[in-house]
Amino acid sequence: MTTLSVVIPAYNEEDGIEEISRRVLAVKPALAEVGVDDLELIVVDDGSQDRTGEIAASIEGVRLITQENKGYGGALKTGFTNAKGELIGINTITSSKNGTSVGIGFAIPIVLAKEVMAHMIEYGRVLRGWIGVRIQNISEFNYYFYNPIYTKLSVYDKKI
Repeated sequence: MTTLSVVIPAYNEEDGIEEISRRVLAVKPALAEVGVDDLELIVVDDGSQDRTGEIAASIEGVRLITQENKGYGGALKTGFTNAKGELIGINTITSSKNGTSVGIGFAIPIVLAKEVMAHMIEYGRVLRGWIGVRIQNISEFNYYFYNPIYTKLSVYDKKI
């Protein structure tokens, strides 16, 4: 049985935690299509001063972990170390007081997430090309050519 654990770090998110949690839980039936049997939703209440924890605790299907404020990274670490799933997803809350930006934010595009998840289930690892950074010296030409400040100025000032 394959379980996906989704971790939501939350700090003072009473205006958005319910909707985000319900949206995440709503994808559970569709997970079977990519070979995931179960969904564990972990909300880490990172020392909220509002009703975030109370609201999250009232939602069926949410596993609430409450801790002193340790920051975003500390909340993620708590969620990861308590996750029971073979697969772990990170979800961030995007909410506003007036409700105009309540939504789900993912660290990577969902198409890529589905591909990675399918590879993990089928092969036990991710099969893809490498992604990395290459460090090199920048020539004076590249500095001026690719720097937006100088690029804009060069249109007006031929001396640069």
